[in-house]
Amino acid sequence: MFRAEDRLFAATFGRGHLRLRRERLVDDFGLKIAANRVDPERLVSLDSRAVEQTVFQMRRQASRGSGAGAMGLETTRETISALTGRPRDANFADRVTGREAVLITRDVGPEELPALAAILLEAYGSRDYEQSFSAIDQRRRIEDPTRIADLDQALVTALAAPERGGAYLAPPEVLDWSNVSGFRFTGDPRGIRRAEPTIRDYALLRGGTITLEGLLSDHLSAVARDTERAATSWPIHRCLIWERREEDGAYVLADGHWWRIDPGFIAQIDRVVGSITESDVTLVPYRPAVDADEAAYNVRAAAAVEGAAALDAQLARAIGERGPIELCDIAGPGRRLVHVKRGLRAERLSHLFAQSVGSAEALRHLPEVRRQLKDLLEPALPDLAGQVPVEDGMEASAWEVVIAIITDQPERVPKKLPFFSRAHLARTITTLKRLDYKVAYRAVDIDRT
Repeated sequence: MFRAEDRLFAATFGRGHLRLRRERLVDDFGLKIAANRVDPERLVSLDSRAVEQTVFQMRRQASRGSGAGAMGLETTRETISALTGRPRDANFADRVTGREAVLITRDVGPEELPALAAILLEAYGSRDYEQSFSAIDQRRRIEDPTRIADLDQALVTALAAPERGGAYLAPPEVLDWSNVSGFRFTGDPRGIRRAEPTIRDYALLRGGTITLEGLLSDHLSAVARDTERAATSWPIHRCLIWERREEDGAYVLADGHWWRIDPGFIAQIDRVVGSITESDVTLVPYRPAVDADEAAYNVRAAAAVEGAAALDAQLARAIGERGPIELCDIAGPGRRLVHVKRGLRAERLSHLFAQSVGSAEALRHLPEVRRQLKDLLEPALPDLAGQVPVEDGMEASAWEVVIAIITDQPERVPKKLPFFSRAHLARTITTLKRLDYKVAYRAVDIDRT
């Protein structure tokens, strides 16, 4: 530990970083240094995080220096969490890696550490990263203690609701899943292993009462398969994902910190979501008293529309694809592919959006999938089946992909969906339009009579 530039620095060795209190660290120190000093076309590793129905931690590695675009970074979906590459200035280091900490490869004597710290601090304060890594600014950490206290109180209030306010738990870092046998909360009986811990599980363990103090002091641990001990653990608060919408933007709890989503990014998402129109296909209201599940509803909804047929659970398969393809829930009327899902929960909407893109891509590029759609349509809709080409390629511009959401809050579809769901929807719309499909939405009301 040493002081320089009125700051306290730590140079760690081996597992020494585990002895530091993470809440005391400047959590983007290494990331900003790397983003400001690395050559954006000479990256060798890039870590990112996407928050959808769960938190996806991704690491891309290149055998030689590459740009973020070449590595497949999707800035509308992902936030950069770590970078490794060669600096533009060879005198700075041979290689630099940045996350919370910064790791640079250069010879440094102990007496040189204060001077090096000054160089690193200058690199941290630079704005050079905005040219190549502007995605870093898509979210900003909230620093105001009063604002943080207000948001934490709003969180605790939301978690008191039976459905736990839409919050969910996710490990905040990349894990070696081959050595994880499960998860354990503070207070769990010995031997308990949870495959997918939820905030509901935690609430039940705490007798239904969740407090901020408990969220900060209780931990979620990943249990190592080889030793059955905690391989790593995090405060529950750091594992929580929750969003709060306010007039001045979206506030998201992730990694134990509150972040304000950049208004420009929100505006970009909202422009894309606002670009799609409401489909004129008529879908009857969902009736819980009649429809046992979504499959039953799809059959009834298709029967109520002339020229439509239910294809729910009729899966297509193609060589080389990782799994079955859900072509659509309702086909028609006309050249429409209607995908239906009930509820506004993030995991359900993510499934809906992924289904629509997976189907569209398969039909656009794979003749064998088009053949299977044609065969499925032939018995009920022979005229529509005749409009499905097999070998000549899909005339995507003649087909409309309809994203239908069943909800008792139809006014929220699509412009008032939760932020992360809107961001996923925006990416889905962009992908479908690039494939040359028409895209529309339909909100399906719930009739509880």
